[in-house]
Amino acid sequence: MQALSLMCVELLLGPKAADLLPKNYINSLFQRLRWLKLLPSRFSSENNHRIAEVVAQLAISARLNRKQKSIKALQQELEKLVLEQFGEDGFNREQSFDYHVFALDLFATLKKLVPDLRLEDYAERR
Repeated sequence: MQALSLMCVELLLGPKAADLLPKNYINSLFQRLRWLKLLPSRFSSENNHRIAEVVAQLAISARLNRKQKSIKALQQELEKLVLEQFGEDGFNREQSFDYHVFALDLFATLKKLVPDLRLEDYAERR
């Protein structure tokens, strides 16, 4: 969440961001990406923590111009995690309204930070 917040501040600052953000900002993003890769969340409530981590990794990877292969792998993981949120009846497995708002906020933030990012259309595969 810290990395996403920093990236949103960078977006809001626009061209002045380089002068106003800490000098180690890019290194900070790199270190957060490294940390998230080394210690991923597993087995949390419908794995909503992992969704937040993958969203952050995607946003940071795009900002740091990481390899397309890395971004594609994260995209595929996020697609899988999104689909796992829903049961056969079409309802979300997580019953918390707050979680739904949190997940929606994560996706909206990702879309704003990485406008070209698209998730595959899984309608045909389900």
